[in-house]
Amino acid sequence: MTLPIDLTLIHFFQSLPSVAVSGLSWLSLLGYGEAYVLILVLLIWRNHRQQAQPLLFLLLFSSALNHLLKLLIAAPRPYWLYPELLLNLPDTAFGMPSGHALSATVFWLGLALWVRHWFFWVLAIAIVLLTAISRITLGVHFPSQTLAGVLLGLLCLTALPRLTSLCQNASIHRFLALIGPIVLLLITAICYRLTNPPSFTAGSLSLYDQTFIDIIHSPWSLKGLVRDCFLLAGLIFGYLKLMSTKPNSLFIIRFPHILLGLGIGLMYWVTSGILTKSVFSEEWLYLLAQSLRSFLLGYGISYWIPLLLVDRHHQQLSARIVDG
Repeated sequence: MTLPIDLTLIHFFQSLPSVAVSGLSWLSLLGYGEAYVLILVLLIWRNHRQQAQPLLFLLLFSSALNHLLKLLIAAPRPYWLYPELLLNLPDTAFGMPSGHALSATVFWLGLALWVRHWFFWVLAIAIVLLTAISRITLGVHFPSQTLAGVLLGLLCLTALPRLTSLCQNASIHRFLALIGPIVLLLITAICYRLTNPPSFTAGSLSLYDQTFIDIIHSPWSLKGLVRDCFLLAGLIFGYLKLMSTKPNSLFIIRFPHILLGLGIGLMYWVTSGILTKSVFSEEWLYLLAQSLRSFLLGYGISYWIPLLLVDRHHQQLSARIVDG
C-alpha cells in the first residue's frame, strides 16, 4: 500500500543535516489538532464565533473522518515495517491518511480563507508543507500518506463556505442536521469493528510486528473517533442551548476570564481522563465513558463556561453603571 518513491523520500529527508532534521522534528508539533482546537475555542470566546465556529466544527469532523479512514484502510506506518526509520515516539494508530497533515491543512488554509491576505496564504501553505515533510522525516508516515492527508484536508475545506452559511443563518432544525454525518461516522466505525473481533485484529497486528498495551491503545481503537464525534456533538448542542438562553449577548470574554475558562476545561479533561482509564478496562465501557466525557467537554465549551464568564462580565458592567 506504499509507492516506490516512498522509501526514497524518507531516506532523503532523514539524510539531511542533523540541524534540519531536528528542526523538522519540532515542526511536527504544528500538526497536533488539539492545539488548533484550543486556538479556535479562544477565538470563539473572543467574539469571533462566526468565523471560528464553522472551522472548529470542520476540524473535528475531518479528524473523526480521518480516524475512520485509518481504520478502514489499515495501512502500516513506515517504522512498523522498517523499525530503523523511527526518529520519534511510536504511534499506535494506522498511517493512512496522515492526521497531522490533515489538521494542518484544514486549520491553516481555513484561517487563510478567513484572513484573505497573500502573506498569510504563503505562511499557511508553508506550514502545511513543512508539517507534511516533518512527518516523513520522523519515519511515522510514508509520503503518500501525508499527501493523502493534505488532499483530504482540501476536500473537507470545500464544505467550509456552506458550513459557515449554515452556522450564521440556519434554524435550529437545520443546525441539528449537522448531527447526521456524525452519527453516520459512528455507525460505520462500530459496525466495522463488530465484524472484526479481537482474533482478527491480533492477526493483523502480527503482520506489523507490533506489541500494544491493550485493544484501547491498538490501531483498531475507536477512542479518537469517539472523542472527536462526541466533542463535536457537545459543541453543537451547547451552542444551541446558549443561543436559546442568551440570543443577543455579546461574547467578548476578557483575558483573565479566558484563563479561568481554560483552567476549568483543562482540569475537567485531565481528571476525567485519569478516572476513565483507571475505572474502565473493557473496551466498550471505556468508549461509552469516553463519549460522555467528550460530550460534556464540548457542551461546557459552548454553553456552561461562556454562560458563567458572560454573566460575570455583565455583573461587573452593571456594578460599574450603578457606582457611576
